[in-house]
Amino acid sequence: MTDFAVRLFDESDHMYMVFTPEGTRSYNPNWKKGFYYIALKAKVPIYICYVDYERKIGGFKEQFV
Repeated sequence: MTDFAVRLFDESDHMYMVFTPEGTRSYNPNWKKGFYYIALKAKVPIYICYVDYERKIGGFKEQFV
């Protein structure tokens, strides 16, 4: 799947890919890393974003990598 995502980036002039955290109610120190490998191979930045469902707003915070 990571190679497929990289190919989509390579074939597109403008593209955004969004990954949401997995639903869990307990602490898990081990993040899934696929998004990171996609960004490295496709040479695209990773941005930290937020969604506030209560206030119905969202946006970009900062560039992560």
